[in-house]
Amino acid sequence: MKIDPTFGRRAQTIAGNQLETIASGIDAMRLDGLRHAQAAADTRTGALRQERARLAAKYGPDAPQVALADARIEAQQGVATRARADIERAEIPRPEVGAKGAVIYGRVIDGSGAGLPGYTVVARDARGAVRGRAVSGDRGAFQITLDGGVVGREAPRLRRKAKEPVAGEPGNGEASGGRAVTLEVSKGQNVVARREEALEVQPGTAAYVELVVPRGGATTAPPRSKR
Repeated sequence: MKIDPTFGRRAQTIAGNQLETIASGIDAMRLDGLRHAQAAADTRTGALRQERARLAAKYGPDAPQVALADARIEAQQGVATRARADIERAEIPRPEVGAKGAVIYGRVIDGSGAGLPGYTVVARDARGAVRGRAVSGDRGAFQITLDGGVVGREAPRLRRKAKEPVAGEPGNGEASGGRAVTLEVSKGQNVVARREEALEVQPGTAAYVELVVPRGGATTAPPRSKR
């Protein structure tokens, strides 16, 4: 019997395509379920408001029955808010990544999970050099494609020192080919949020992250790149 040497590779390709189709179907079902949950929460909130109005007319606005209705409305609004945040999260598509590329994508959000557009997200390596940046758009979504090396004025100096380990390259305490970065969020000249924990992204992969901007935000100046 003659063995086809390409059979294993072709089988892997077919299996991968099938898994992607299954995953897409599951994501679509989950998103549909979230939309139904949000609609149900909004309907429930409307019904509770009508009940509150009836209780206020019957017992007066300061009655304990009205206070209980207010508490129920607030709780239901929280459910609706979380559902909307989950929908926005699920609607962000996973970006396509080349074999040597690496992408960080996600959302800039407030404490309730609502997206915040117009914020600048910067990825820095261990030296503080900028590896990529993006501005959050609709619903706070952003996407950063990490460059293959260190960008800016530091790059020529580092290239001349070929033996010096560079953040994001093997030999600097990172997995082979990995790119470890920290993320910061700014509005204008002020940094309003940071993800201090390093995020390592391997070539050919995309990492999802949500960056929370606290109410009021920070007022620190952006750090300078180390030289």
